Amino acid sequence: MKSAILATALALATISGNAELVNISANTTNTSTRSAIACTVVDRGTVVTNDTSGMVILFVFAEGSGTSDPDLKVWSLNYNYTITNNNWREGIFISTNGGTPQYLSLGNGSVYTALRPPYRDKDAAVMTLARPGETFCVESRDRSGMGDVPMPVNISITDLNAIMYKSFALKNHSAPEIDPAQLKDLASQIEQHIGQ
Repeated sequence: MKSAILATALALATISGNAELVNISANTTNTSTRSAIACTVVDRGTVVTNDTSGMVILFVFAEGSGTSDPDLKVWSLNYNYTITNNNWREGIFISTNGGTPQYLSLGNGSVYTALRPPYRDKDAAVMTLARPGETFCVESRDRSGMGDVPMPVNISITDLNAIMYKSFALKNHSAPEIDPAQLKDLASQIEQHIGQ
């Protein structure tokens, strides 16, 4: 209940404050039975490109420390899809309308080097697309086998479009070197799966 109230408050604060999503993160704990949840709204003023059909690329990480082993579930409140991952070097599972999850390979996690890879091999990550104004939530549970012992987790949500095309330009830095063709191809595959 406490997690749901915190998630709702975060979403409302984001809406009312007109905060620009570039990178939102939260440090908390989770267990195998008590999840950590964060929700946000994609900034309507973010940069969109034709390469991703007017959507933005989001990287969502669940990173732990010590013996923690977070998993990750991302879902849209505007569209009926869920994306999960247990290990960022593996692909993601996309489920629409509660159907059977479809596996999508992310090239051994190499796509995340466009920003940075998660810190540990057993951390979780998801690459997804979102439309400006879309609301979505992220949930993480611990899989370390420690039961109800609280384990640390950091959940972060990063708008890659804002990082690549806006923040770096404003700071007079060059954008990170990425393979646009790889991102475009993966974005196209994700778009086909989530059917937005």
